[in-house]
Amino acid sequence: MLRELKGSPVLKGAKNVYFIHIYNQKMQEFLPDSAMANDFSKIRIFVESKMNEIKNFLLADLPTNDSGHIECFFDPNMKIKACEFLAEVKADLVVVAGSGHHRAEGVFSESYSEYLLRHAPCDVYVLKSKLEKAACP
Repeated sequence: MLRELKGSPVLKGAKNVYFIHIYNQKMQEFLPDSAMANDFSKIRIFVESKMNEIKNFLLADLPTNDSGHIECFFDPNMKIKACEFLAEVKADLVVVAGSGHHRAEGVFSESYSEYLLRHAPCDVYVLKSKLEKAACP
């Protein structure tokens, strides 16, 4: 998904690029070490290192004065926190990875990317996985 964004016109005009991650307890299954689950400082270090790798990959070839900003939050309501933060920093664009499916509790609610598409105070670019693209007609 990230390779399609590297060098894309979507990023070329960006002035302030923010890489945000909002963690909540429901995301424990994605941690490499279950001992991290209740220690947000360890989670922050792990997530920020991964986000730095992504930032460096995406921004390496861009003629920009901005080196990118990384923000990591713990909040039980990820959707609202993301919109509040994007409004606070007056973001022009947010890039979000769409998974193409909801978690079990998402059956009756919209996904994170759907919520941002409807409520974010800026443009939203949704990256789709190869599996999700294959399912689209």
